[in-house]
Amino acid sequence: SSGINAEYGRAAESKEMEKLAVEQSTAEGKQIRELKNRQEAELRARTGEMSPEEAGRIAAAHAQSMKELKDRLETEKTRQEAKLREQLAKKREARTRELRAQQEAKRAREVREQKEEMNELRGGAIKEAETSAIRQGIAEGFSAEEAVRG
Repeated sequence: SSGINAEYGRAAESKEMEKLAVEQSTAEGKQIRELKNRQEAELRARTGEMSPEEAGRIAAAHAQSMKELKDRLETEKTRQEAKLREQLAKKREARTRELRAQQEAKRAREVREQKEEMNELRGGAIKEAETSAIRQGIAEGFSAEEAVRG
């Protein structure tokens, strides 16, 4: 059972990581497209009024902006993945604690039930011995009261 739970847990964690990767990829793509679009719009707006040197500087600035954006996105992606792994580890630990507590409760219940059964059996054996002794006393000619008192 715990092997199946562990397998299920790993599959669920893998699904969570995949979901995060898709969300990050979508967000990254959007931010990169938005930056490219702004940069292209700036270039179109200034095309006729700038020298080749100025165009080169703007292109270099755009390339630097794109690199910085990609670096920030990568850093954020790493941070989010680490946070998700930490959350998943906490869930796994909590689930493990919960399962252990359930197992301990089950064991305690079984021990209690076994003790109750043993007490019932002992009580039944004592009662049976007492009844047998009373019958034997009566059979030997004692009165019922005398047999009970021993």
